[in-house]
Amino acid sequence: MNRYTLLAPIYDLVSFEWPIYRPGRLAAIDALGLQPGQTVLVVGCGTGLSMPLLASRLGLSGHILGVDATQLTAADLPADIGQIDAVLFAYSLSLMNPWMAAWSATTDRTSTPAPGACSSGPAPMWRV
Repeated sequence: MNRYTLLAPIYDLVSFEWPIYRPGRLAAIDALGLQPGQTVLVVGCGTGLSMPLLASRLGLSGHILGVDATQLTAADLPADIGQIDAVLFAYSLSLMNPWMAAWSATTDRTSTPAPGACSSGPAPMWRV
């Protein structure tokens, strides 16, 4: 059992989400330019802190697919996971080693080129 699995029950309370990580999470989600009805793949979804923020942008017709290392890895995804409109790595890509292999394993499995956004600290964020 890894440390994230052990911390999951209390992670939201001790993660400093609101004062530190929320701005970067919001910036990454905003950078995706999501529209209602789209589908987002969240790699490293953890306890789901990004899910309500994504749901508010995607509406009732949108879909969120979340995967986490405590359950499976991007390499374990099926060869084609279907129509994915965007990929989000919120504070997760920097924990994957090697990170570029995780990025490639994920984006190679989307059926169309999907924009991706990554937040890796309280401020840095990039979009591809």
